[in-house]
Amino acid sequence: MKLPLSFLSSKKEESEYYLALILTDEKAGAVILKAEEGTLKKINSSEAFFSESLEELSHDDLIASIDKAISRAEEVLPPDIQTHQTVFGVKDNWVDSETKKIKKEYLEKLKKVCNALDLKPIGFMVTVEAITHLMQDEEGAPLSAIFAEVHKKEVSLSLLRGGKVIESVKSPHLESVPLTVDKLLGHFTVPVLPARIVIFQSKPDERTNHAFLNHQWSKHLPFLHIPQVTVLPQSFDMRSLMYGAATQMGYKVIENTHDNLKPIAPELTNELLGEKEVEIADEELHDEMAPQEPTDFRENAETEEAAAASDFGFVVDQDIADHRPARIDTREEALPIHNIAHNNPLEDDEEQEYEASRQKKAPKMPAFLSSLKLPKNLKMPQFGNIFSGLSGKKPLLFFIVPIIVIVLLVVGTIFFYYHKMQANVVLTMKPDSESQDQTVTFSTAGSSDYSNNLIAAKSISTSIAGQASTPATGSKDVGDKAKGTVTIYNNNGNSVTLNSGSTLTAGNGQVFVLDNTVTVASASGDVFSGTTPGTTQTTVTAQDLGTDGNEPSGTEFTIGSDNTVAAKNDNAFTGGTKKTVTVVSSNDIAKLRAELPKSVQGNAQQKLAAQADSGDTVLPVVSDPTLENEVFDHQVGDQASTVSLTGSVVYSGMEYSNSDLDSLAKSIMKSKYPQDPNIDNVKETVANAEQISNAATKATVSIQAGLLPNVNKQDVISSIQSKSISDAKLYLGNMPQVGSADITFSPPIPFLPYLFPSLPHNITVTITSQ
Repeated sequence: MKLPLSFLSSKKEESEYYLALILTDEKAGAVILKAEEGTLKKINSSEAFFSESLEELSHDDLIASIDKAISRAEEVLPPDIQTHQTVFGVKDNWVDSETKKIKKEYLEKLKKVCNALDLKPIGFMVTVEAITHLMQDEEGAPLSAIFAEVHKKEVSLSLLRGGKVIESVKSPHLESVPLTVDKLLGHFTVPVLPARIVIFQSKPDERTNHAFLNHQWSKHLPFLHIPQVTVLPQSFDMRSLMYGAATQMGYKVIENTHDNLKPIAPELTNELLGEKEVEIADEELHDEMAPQEPTDFRENAETEEAAAASDFGFVVDQDIADHRPARIDTREEALPIHNIAHNNPLEDDEEQEYEASRQKKAPKMPAFLSSLKLPKNLKMPQFGNIFSGLSGKKPLLFFIVPIIVIVLLVVGTIFFYYHKMQANVVLTMKPDSESQDQTVTFSTAGSSDYSNNLIAAKSISTSIAGQASTPATGSKDVGDKAKGTVTIYNNNGNSVTLNSGSTLTAGNGQVFVLDNTVTVASASGDVFSGTTPGTTQTTVTAQDLGTDGNEPSGTEFTIGSDNTVAAKNDNAFTGGTKKTVTVVSSNDIAKLRAELPKSVQGNAQQKLAAQADSGDTVLPVVSDPTLENEVFDHQVGDQASTVSLTGSVVYSGMEYSNSDLDSLAKSIMKSKYPQDPNIDNVKETVANAEQISNAATKATVSIQAGLLPNVNKQDVISSIQSKSISDAKLYLGNMPQVGSADITFSPPIPFLPYLFPSLPHNITVTITSQ
């Protein structure tokens, strides 16, 4: 296919080196290729594995991983040579199934990679298509199999018939890769499944092949017989990309033949395809994989600038296999180099004859020993030469005694090994972490009730002394009142008595009060000689503070409502002053009563937590505090800039038993996961505590717990008895949630092949948690 990238450079550099860059879910692989005289040779390759899946990897991390793979692969190149022209191998979900073009979001990702690393893309291929084409080429027949791609987080299956994808399914990983494949196979709709499974892993794992060999396939799967499992070797995807690029550009690949896959057995091919399909597939494969006329990349610069990506065999909207390159004239070159057979039939016949003759000459085991059930990896001595000595003329006793001794030693060793050897297995399980938030009530009024999320608590209290201060915010006027002497005039015929405190009002409205009680005589004289009012002098004080009371001399004063009595000062009043000062207000007192408990609340919680009983925890909430022994340094109305309060604050709280909370958490998790009865590493966190009454507090409890599978120890013992250590470790390692399996034998006798005892009571299984 043609690489539909709008950022292709219009000018190409002369270079005999190419880069094949493959991107899978787990890694970036780089292969350096050198074009020379119509051939394409692999110079070096390197892989860089991602820290997370390709779809989740950031652009910077992706570029860094690709740069690492390319740099390692280019280490063998001369210093003045770098690879720029690049063929990409991409995942199938990166390419639109209808337009055969790379999807926009992935095209932008490739563009950033090319710009950052100075790469010039010349084409792309879907990695899975390249792999299946190479397998068809090397096995000599179109692929009919179940193709399984094992990624980091999921497994995808493709059903291939004659090299064509019929159906595809995928699923996240289950307990193991074989089990995941087994479950997915049940989703195919064909009546008969091909009896072959091809496993491809970006990051090969040797345990995968063993796991498939030991897997018991479900009986309902429509296989004709037990499927053959082929695990593709490491870097097979990079070889596939290299061969695909060479085929499309008309080159032959030079490579060692030991990397080739073994051809599939003819009888399996006939079963999978049928005779007629095999003939058709062979013809299609011959047409598809015929080499092309090599492209000359050493033309002048003008020709290179005009060349399009289709010159290299990549055509828009067409599959790689649908584009037929030009054929080479000579018949010898009609076969690709990587498909030439290198087997020597003569050597095979001679080897078979030698093996047959060797088996004929091999001595047979005595009948009384052949009936013993011996382990597969327990090697026995050859008895043929020993028994041949009996045909001589030596005494029989000379030969029988050593034989009896050897037999007794062997039988005794076997008996001891199988009946006295003890095997101890310690399985360390990895719990599945689960979490749950639950609203819980802590009450001092009753006992714990886990069904209603109720935990019993008990009250505790503490007293803490403290002090708080605040600026005074009140204000009032202070100063002196004006004072003076007045003469009181009585124009009445009777004397007048004025009590102390009687008021006199000046003309400007200022009010004064008599300092003492006085009596004023009546007026004297008559109408003919004239009347003279009675008079008396006394002192007065202004009713209010301030200078307004400093009346000048000659001021007239009225006394009450009686117009016959009045007063007048002969001298001016003096001494009246006034100013505004800060005093303690009632709000200041209330503020201190509220602030003092807050200032010591943290200390109160620490003190309450410290006095909790062993195994108990104090809730992070306290009741309304109570003030005791409060003392203020100033009272309301006192002139002061600040006011302080000292006293004791009494706090009340609740404490609960940690074991009660653990039991409640386990009860909640068991009700949520009834299928996993083994609860481990339960942890609780209490938050958002809120007092709802004097005897109850409500809080949110966050529960984290590890769930362990219910392992039947007897089943484990039955599965590993009489097995070798490697087989037992493979079985134990494939058990769900097993982190490690430690195996010890007692007594540890050296030089013996460690096989598990055949008697179950000689095997112990201990389960621990990480």
